[in-house]
Amino acid sequence: MTLQLRALHGGPLSHHWLEVESSRGKVTIGFGPATVPFIDAGQISLQDGYGNIERISGMHPFPVLGMPPLHYRYAKAPGAGHPLGQPISLTVAQADALVQKARNHRFVGPYVPILHDCRTFACTIQAAAQGRSSLPCYFLFKGYW
Repeated sequence: MTLQLRALHGGPLSHHWLEVESSRGKVTIGFGPATVPFIDAGQISLQDGYGNIERISGMHPFPVLGMPPLHYRYAKAPGAGHPLGQPISLTVAQADALVQKARNHRFVGPYVPILHDCRTFACTIQAAAQGRSSLPCYFLFKGYW
């Protein structure tokens, strides 16, 4: 089983997501890009190889206005895009736990868009999978180098 960082194209504004091989096949996990502050509201999306999409909602950006929550598809289909970097090896149990953790994600404030975007999210997941600290993910230009 592997965990792989993926993107459609390169550059500082490219969107990143993770693809993990779990016991139920390949699943992608994506977080909002935060290129426009608060547009993603901390939402995570999951997509499996069968086309099923789950949206795990973050905060509701406009609750006072009575607007419905925004639902974007941040996780692309498994196999989409190009792999970036080296894949990380995982056991089946680790891969399944990673997917389950993403499904049970709950919004924790404060949500600061410049500290929470798809690259920071991917970096923290990769760091946890490798048993490293995720603190550098919030500094060092969030993996933009």
